[in-house]
Amino acid sequence: MKQVFSGIMIPVSTIDWYGRSVSIVFFNGCNFDCIYCSNKNFIDMSNRLEPLFKKGNVVDI
Repeated sequence: MKQVFSGIMIPVSTIDWYGRSVSIVFFNGCNFDCIYCSNKNFIDMSNRLEPLFKKGNVVDI
């Protein structure tokens, strides 16, 4: 059984990808620090967590 990290899913968003309807998933404790993330100001850089996923494993969820 895989460990699941809690978060929130927005089933339909029309502002996160111009011209498309998309679903958005926010993970609690995410530390990816993506430059395009609208929530990156909430990341506490002094208390970084271990990565939630290794590169390439996000599709495996």
